[in-house]
Amino acid sequence: NHSAGKSSFMNWYLEKDVQKTKVAIETIEINILMQGQEESEFNGYNAIQMLPSLKGLYDKEKKQERFPGLLENIFLKSVNSDAKDFKDLILIDTPGLADGDLMYKFDIDSTLMWFADRCDLILVFFDPNGQALCKRTTELIAKLHEKN
Repeated sequence: NHSAGKSSFMNWYLEKDVQKTKVAIETIEINILMQGQEESEFNGYNAIQMLPSLKGLYDKEKKQERFPGLLENIFLKSVNSDAKDFKDLILIDTPGLADGDLMYKFDIDSTLMWFADRCDLILVFFDPNGQALCKRTTELIAKLHEKN
């Protein structure tokens, strides 16, 4: 869900304020956080080139994105943090799902399914104050459950 604390959790885990947080839809892109010697950020095609597991998001021969609109909304952040075994993880902060007619800049459901197929662990966060509806989130969880 949106506003459920995903970015706040990442900041807590890293013991740094890396992700923006508010009581509103703040994350509208895919943010990938990994250990690095220096704090840096790559976006779009450069982000995909830095992580081999992301190369399936862009077909170089066809010059075509797997999910149109995602390339301009994907960021890889190098974070220098020794917190909680972060060196062994790659964290992905995704946009929260909102019920209703909220438009995303790329096919959010297909993108999340693609990433889910490549993850070892998925943490699902629900709105802690009960302000957000959860139908879209629970539908995506059901799809993931059916695949496995």
